[in-house]
Amino acid sequence: MEINYTPEAKRQLDVMRDVDTIKNGFVMGQIIGKHYIVEGFFPANFKKKNIHDVYHRFFTKVGEKLMGVFFNNMEPFLSDWFLEDVIIKINSKNQQQYQQPEFYLYDSEKNVVSLYLGNKK
Repeated sequence: MEINYTPEAKRQLDVMRDVDTIKNGFVMGQIIGKHYIVEGFFPANFKKKNIHDVYHRFFTKVGEKLMGVFFNNMEPFLSDWFLEDVIIKINSKNQQQYQQPEFYLYDSEKNVVSLYLGNKK
């Protein structure tokens, strides 16, 4: 798998790393074969107790552009709403060692499967 960012998505990712008030939200983009193209992030700050409502309303508005969810500087929680979605775990630049975001795919049988991190542009 190769994961690439559009320039706008890369800029948004850099800003989110520096702003600790953005806890989570949605990832927009497209999957073309083995290429995951992240086109943007939409902060939502949802919680496990309201994800069903927030996810449904967001999907209704953006449709197939919804690739999954992200969690910024916090541990992801799992929900049936994330089945077959990409889950991105973003680590803050304030950590001692800077890390690339971690990409996972939520699978109903295996729970969370790490995605290969090819080119991260």
